[in-house]
Amino acid sequence: MSKLQLTENGNTKRFTRSEVKYPFMQAGYGQREKGTKAQLEADMAKGKYDKNTYPLFVQAVEQIVPGFYTLLEFVNDSWDPESILTTFVLPDGFKVQCKPTSADWYEFKPLGLFPITAKVGGVAKEDETLILWVSIIHSIDAYIARQVIARCDFPIITIHDAFRCHPNNTKKMKKAYNEIMAEINEGRLFEDIMQQITGQTINTIGTNITTKDILKAKYSIC
Repeated sequence: MSKLQLTENGNTKRFTRSEVKYPFMQAGYGQREKGTKAQLEADMAKGKYDKNTYPLFVQAVEQIVPGFYTLLEFVNDSWDPESILTTFVLPDGFKVQCKPTSADWYEFKPLGLFPITAKVGGVAKEDETLILWVSIIHSIDAYIARQVIARCDFPIITIHDAFRCHPNNTKKMKKAYNEIMAEINEGRLFEDIMQQITGQTINTIGTNITTKDILKAKYSIC
């Protein structure tokens, strides 16, 4: 995506890739409206950001990934404030254990003497429910990394969702990566994870991204 043009209620915006890359990535990790607006304003050309920018950005996300914000809301609503551990199993048998916890720092002055700062943890507050969404995304990232390494017969270095190998092997690595992404697109990985978490039957989530698009992409996550 090098350029994106959208029109709504007579308002037209032309976005460059550099202007929407990080806001789009952060939206994928569940960034809320306030944070996304701040990122858009920071990344767009001076004077270009206005009140119409965010609604058009949301429209762009929904155009590329239909139902994204509905899906995000569903996952957040699945957060159990009474649960101290959420578990699910990925297709390669890896068991994920997610502890939706947060921590606060408190300062004490025993006997009125020197202050002592202590970290106290507990179940995440309701406004921190993105912990579940982000944990699911990170677990899928890790699954992809394990699959890329397993399918390639040469050394690969991974840092999160970044992959490095000898220049002679980059085409093979890209092919393996795109094939895995295509399999995920055609399958029910996310639906199966949510079914394990909620115990509900989850309908297949549609997308307008085709297997052909993924297989020919230079880097399908972008």
